[in-house]
Amino acid sequence: MTPAFGTSEQHLVYSPLFGPSDGWDPVPGLVRAWEHSEDFREWTFHLRTDVRWHDEVPFTAHDVKFTYDLLNHQAVLRGSPEARTVTVLDDSTVTVLRHRRGDTPLDDWTVMLPRHVLGNLDPKEFSEWDAWAHPIGTGPYRFVRYEPRTGIELEANPDYFLGKPEIDRVVLKLGGTAWADLESGAADVAATERETAFRLAADPRFEAYSRAGRNVGIVWNHANRLFQDVRVRRALTHAIDRTAMKFALNYPPDFPLVDFPATTRQMNQGDFPAPYPYDPDLAVDLLEEAGWQHQDGDGVVERAGVEFRFTLLAPASWEPMAVFVKDQLRRVGVAVEIELTANALLRSRLQEGDFDGIVGRTDVSILMNGHEELPGPGYHNDELERILAERDASFDPAADEDANRAMWPIFRDDHPVTPLIPLPRWTVANVRVKGLRSPGRVWASYWAAQLWLEDGR
Repeated sequence: MTPAFGTSEQHLVYSPLFGPSDGWDPVPGLVRAWEHSEDFREWTFHLRTDVRWHDEVPFTAHDVKFTYDLLNHQAVLRGSPEARTVTVLDDSTVTVLRHRRGDTPLDDWTVMLPRHVLGNLDPKEFSEWDAWAHPIGTGPYRFVRYEPRTGIELEANPDYFLGKPEIDRVVLKLGGTAWADLESGAADVAATERETAFRLAADPRFEAYSRAGRNVGIVWNHANRLFQDVRVRRALTHAIDRTAMKFALNYPPDFPLVDFPATTRQMNQGDFPAPYPYDPDLAVDLLEEAGWQHQDGDGVVERAGVEFRFTLLAPASWEPMAVFVKDQLRRVGVAVEIELTANALLRSRLQEGDFDGIVGRTDVSILMNGHEELPGPGYHNDELERILAERDASFDPAADEDANRAMWPIFRDDHPVTPLIPLPRWTVANVRVKGLRSPGRVWASYWAAQLWLEDGR
């Protein structure tokens, strides 16, 4: 067994400093209280003193420092060596000095590791340590046994500092197919792809849960004269019926449309503006205002004798989304040719400015990364650059959300991208598993200590 860093399964055996939160607000975990300096760079964490590792050794501040030092070690590099300095003040108190703003102090993901078990091992052999075969944590479940190519069995930790979990036994299956294991009863919960989630959700034995991941939309090349007029960019957005897109792509009807920059917390709390409405009549009016009109009866609008035609780049996996966009824009007189390409080539084309429109992530960083050698999307806004610079100079954890709110009017006015739909992350569970819900509680292993079984088994 490995610690599986970066996946939710790590939280079954190990614990992070902060606990799981439905609304993504920080809640106490191994940390019981905290304070910070005025500039938010230095944080002091007061740890619980009643936590023990699964082998009964007390958890202390030395484990916190060991964990971050280990993960930042050059041979391990699960973090950034330059990100933070951790200092032990006493057995239950540490300070964390942040050197980079992106290093979050309210860490509810990175799990703490036992210094007394791992402290004398060679970091160069991190992935091969024998200790991973019988892990010792402070989390809700204790390791029982590992069966190669079959599964890992865990039992509820009666001494878990947040209370013994109601589910007594958890088995992590290795290999197999999610839909087959669920349908056969070999598994109760599985992370799945969209198609599997949609298929199983039609079965009354199962419930599908989802949360929005990164936003996907169309990044326009602002150096292309077709897309330099904001009325055109607005028209292209209003021309796409994303409610129908959700149906066509087998998304839940209530899956959110997030058209503006938003943090995970903002998305889960619904703290973002309403999406742009589908309004094809407005789209036609905006195109006409910009000089694009039907002239020769071929169904494609023209301006000064030039037809509105462009090529839409997309990864092969997103072809259905691109095809849907093509059909929607055809209805307002815009002709689209789809070009499918590999992700690596897509990134290169984006950086070089060699595209008309690209179906991809619409992060602000992607919009603003153009320069003379790599022109990117060619979008520039002085006020947006000022907001981003102010955000990047601040260590305040609220700076990201404050910056997003300040950017919303700019996105509404400039319409630099056409938002489509967030990519969902799916979990399917047998209906007897209770405590999961969308969007906050999707990962069953992350929330295992708060789940229960309807039949009590």
